[in-house]
Amino acid sequence: MTDLSLPPEPMTRMERAAVMVTTSVVAVTRLLALARGPWDWDEMLFLLGLRDYDVALHHPHPPGFPLFMLLARALVSLGIEPFRSLQAINVTAAVVIVPAMVFLGRELRLPFGTNLGAAVLFAFFPNVWFFGGTGFSDVAAIVLAVLAIAVVLRGARSSHSFIGGVFLLALAAGVRPQNLLVGFLPFLISAWYRWRARRIGVVVAGAVIMGVVVAVSYAGAIAATGEWSRYRDALLAHQRYLAEVDSFMSPTRPSLLRIADDFFVRPFRLSPVNVALTALAVISLATAVWRRRWPVLTATGAFGPFWILAWLTLDFHSASRFSIGYMPLLAILVADAITQIASLTPGAWGRRLITWGIIAGLAGSMAFWVWPGISLVRKELSPPMQAMTHLRMTARPDVTIYVQKRMRPFAEYFLGDLRLEHLEEGPPPASTAPSLYLREGVSGAPGAKTFAWRRDPLWNIARRRYFAVAVVPTP
Repeated sequence: MTDLSLPPEPMTRMERAAVMVTTSVVAVTRLLALARGPWDWDEMLFLLGLRDYDVALHHPHPPGFPLFMLLARALVSLGIEPFRSLQAINVTAAVVIVPAMVFLGRELRLPFGTNLGAAVLFAFFPNVWFFGGTGFSDVAAIVLAVLAIAVVLRGARSSHSFIGGVFLLALAAGVRPQNLLVGFLPFLISAWYRWRARRIGVVVAGAVIMGVVVAVSYAGAIAATGEWSRYRDALLAHQRYLAEVDSFMSPTRPSLLRIADDFFVRPFRLSPVNVALTALAVISLATAVWRRRWPVLTATGAFGPFWILAWLTLDFHSASRFSIGYMPLLAILVADAITQIASLTPGAWGRRLITWGIIAGLAGSMAFWVWPGISLVRKELSPPMQAMTHLRMTARPDVTIYVQKRMRPFAEYFLGDLRLEHLEEGPPPASTAPSLYLREGVSGAPGAKTFAWRRDPLWNIARRRYFAVAVVPTP
């Protein structure tokens, strides 16, 4: 087993330069993915939460993402527009993907080529690149988790790093609670080293710090919601929904076997690349088990449990976004397999050529495929936002706007001063007064205005919703 009490080999000048150059290139590509505005339901719930935080109203949805919202609110207080505040957090995290992944790889004691290769692949996975420019919290949460477990593992040889890593892990859990699951094994490993070094007080202090920070974070969400009972009821209702609709216990959900490809093979749907990534990941995992290669097994133990949990319990329609929480492991497995394949070639330069040729081919293929979608979200407002703009410019104050349930958060946020009627089910009621109907989907009704985006490749990355929104005059 790898001895984590000893520091990793120092990086050479060339290696440090390679990390700096790669970080700079990736930073530029993150700016190219900046979405022009919000697109999906959860982004709107975050925006509503910045206006009036209330988890009971799903502003945002439970458990409330308290530290993500707190940081965004701090940026809003500095005069930054709310959506750009959410986006800024995500993009900042996306920019540091490379150093964060290299740091983690070093603490796992992976070779430098595997580290940097995994960082490049993780950065250019299409779902990571796309969602890194949006107002979601997924990329920010996982990059913070990667940094946290790297520092936690460094704590195997340093009490100060152990405490700092545990604190970062607690902050990551304050953004998304599943990060506690990601950090569980690294925490146990590092705690064992501290315990063996007779630093028992450090281990206890770390556990206390983690509990206090997480408790305070979610206590803030409860306080901002107003009442513990309202927060509790919203949390329980959300858990019931996940169990009854999204999880494997739902009678309407396809079987685990049928949706396995969504979580294990095709988190984004680019079949040739998906097949290659899956094959390489299987090679790495199989050889790691056979040869007891602890760096890869440790990474698997960190990210693997959430991978399984996502498959069992989360909405398979959103697997592309949820999979971001375990994409670092896929990147490590693929880069490790490539390094192993290249090691069969004699000569250091030959091995480097094969390693970086394969990694560049995979990253380049993914970048080329996703580029039209990245360009679209940067240049154009999403269909829901185009509809909001249209209504702001054309809807008279005396005209009732009937709002389909799927469009409710958009209307609440952007059209709150107009005459809105929210519908639970079905079309608007018959009326002799002029009115409008805001709904998702294409409409061929006379006088209807439809706003739509072309589907590829976004259709194969994002959740398949809000690609078309219509404003329909009702008789």
